[in-house]
Amino acid sequence: MRGENLLHPELQALCTEFKKQCQAAGLNVGIGETWRTAEEQNVFYAAGKSNAKGDTYQSFHQWGVAFDFFKNVKGQEFNDIPFFQKCGAIASGLGLRWGVKVNGWVDNPHIQYEKFGTIAQLKSRYGTPEKFKATWAAPTPAPAPKPEPIKEEKPMTPEQVRKADEPSDWAKNVCIAAVTSGLIQGDGNGWYGWKEPVTLERLLVIISKPEYDGFIKSVRGA
Repeated sequence: MRGENLLHPELQALCTEFKKQCQAAGLNVGIGETWRTAEEQNVFYAAGKSNAKGDTYQSFHQWGVAFDFFKNVKGQEFNDIPFFQKCGAIASGLGLRWGVKVNGWVDNPHIQYEKFGTIAQLKSRYGTPEKFKATWAAPTPAPAPKPEPIKEEKPMTPEQVRKADEPSDWAKNVCIAAVTSGLIQGDGNGWYGWKEPVTLERLLVIISKPEYDGFIKSVRGA
């Protein structure tokens, strides 16, 4: 079968890192066989590609701790020996075993994970691949990021309101005259919105107020 998700969780992570390092080294690698059923293993045995019969559980593939890889270039999948040697060196650096011999020749596409022991040890400890698989723990998911606490905005004090709405020095006298004449009245809490944008509609309303004439006279000193 194919599918990295069929491998032991620890080997899944190592397989991901193996691909990452191969790609970084310019090695276009693909992942082939992973988990094998007894029936699938018998097919490999009959073809002379494995020494293990399916019902003997003698293949690491049947235990979910081996995978095959290939050169992901059409027509060159398995005939580039230097490619497999370079990938094999990367696998060895990750604690995986590459270079296993089958019938006297190196099984170049094969990588296995021997942390859980030899086949004999796996069979002695678990009996069957299914019982071994039942012990697999799912990879621990990364903890979800904690949401940022919502900051409660405290209402501004009257002094803060006054400072936030302080008119610029160059316009201060005109602003004072607008308030004194009653042209601008604010919100009753000290906020006049001196630096807020003014629409044309609002401007027309302001200059149409009866207080506008008194404001102009006070500003011009008339």
